[in-house]
Amino acid sequence: MPPPRPRLCLSVLSLGLLLALPGFSRADDQSPTATELPLLAEAERAAFRAVGRVNTGGYNSRGLCTGTLVAPDLVLTAAHCTGAAQDTPGHKIETVFVAGWERGEYVATRGVRAIEFHPLGRPLGNLDFRYDVALLTLERPITELAPLPTRPAPRAGPEDRSPLHLGVVGYQRSRPQLLTGAFDCPLTGAGDGLIQFGCPVRSGHSGAPVLHRDSPRAGWAVVGVTVARQGDDRAMAVPMSAWLEGRIRRSLTEEPE
Repeated sequence: MPPPRPRLCLSVLSLGLLLALPGFSRADDQSPTATELPLLAEAERAAFRAVGRVNTGGYNSRGLCTGTLVAPDLVLTAAHCTGAAQDTPGHKIETVFVAGWERGEYVATRGVRAIEFHPLGRPLGNLDFRYDVALLTLERPITELAPLPTRPAPRAGPEDRSPLHLGVVGYQRSRPQLLTGAFDCPLTGAGDGLIQFGCPVRSGHSGAPVLHRDSPRAGWAVVGVTVARQGDDRAMAVPMSAWLEGRIRRSLTEEPE
């Protein structure tokens, strides 16, 4: 019998997230650990202004996750970062995206007017990690910076001799003023709708983009969304899917409202 898939159980009343599989925790779990992602250097931060804080309750809220501008009016993040129930009819959405946050300064900030969940996800019930993604439609497009490109996640076959490495950048709740990240996270597994990679994500990194590039001279592209961690130094991500790519493509080609 195959092992059970890791799941998130979302309580609508408490918005508490509990895990059904021992050893796994959502990426924004705050358990104390010995290792952390380092702060990015200034030049590295400049390349990722499209990555920002997903705040609930205001632009400077400490209740934060990470999100990525993937179209002028669309932000990619983890579904459990949205509070899920906020998108029920008649409920005011209080989520705010702040692009390029740096010590109180930022490139742009926008409220969120709609939240879309994966059609196979269950944001008000048991949320399977494989569908723990959300797209935030902004109140107004952000034109001050270019969105990060997206593409399918790389696949490492048995014939690969050298390990593939991924990047991850995001805002850590214990150090929320600057981007943290790494670009040498080994791809340790891919399958069953998830990517596993070796980097120490922490509280606040939920929704952070997982990045890949074909060569040192190529640009980084988003290939997944960080959703959980296992232990101190392994993380799980939802790879880009046909649904995500199609929705992003539609937003990039449609005329803004």
